[in-house]
Amino acid sequence: TFLQAGAAAGTVAKSVSAYDMQMSDALYGTSKRYVTKQRLIQMMDGEYKDLENYVREGKAAWGGRGPEVRFFSFAATLAAKAYMSDRECEGWIGLMYQHEAGAEPSIVSVHVRMSDPTAPQQGDASGVLGTNLIYLLTNSTDPYVVA
Repeated sequence: TFLQAGAAAGTVAKSVSAYDMQMSDALYGTSKRYVTKQRLIQMMDGEYKDLENYVREGKAAWGGRGPEVRFFSFAATLAAKAYMSDRECEGWIGLMYQHEAGAEPSIVSVHVRMSDPTAPQQGDASGVLGTNLIYLLTNSTDPYVVA
């Protein structure tokens, strides 16, 4: 397993689903459109700042993790297949990550067009893409593989 969450693993994980536009605005700030690269950046930036504030700097109850750990935030904003609709199914998937502890975060963003015929299949495909992206960027030691 490349990613473990929990006290025994010495890791922290957070998962948020903001299907409602009002909830999304409350979490990440307002946006004119929701399935855009700009919104993806807002989402990753908000989650990454939370990691820095609460985990690294110790504003959480258990204290900080300090400079020796690496962080990443993953986000996706997608317009998936809707019932009785033939709109284009597309979105943005991205990762803001540190290649090494103490480094400034890098950003990778991918625009996706989803051709699977159902929303569950599109969700599965974007999950596989996201999982592989996280694995690649947290385990690669060759920056040219990532570029």
